[in-house]
Amino acid sequence: MRATGDRMLLSPPLVISRQEIDELVSKAKKAVDATAQQLGIS
Repeated sequence: MRATGDRMLLSPPLVISRQEIDELVSKAKKAVDATAQQLGIS
């Protein structure tokens, strides 16, 4: 995940399993939720 301007981009590998996608999305959600909580916007 990387920031570009006011957006966050995900660049998963070209070959990825369903389990790996689920893990990636879960971790990204936790990170976004934690950031929102720290900023008081959750």
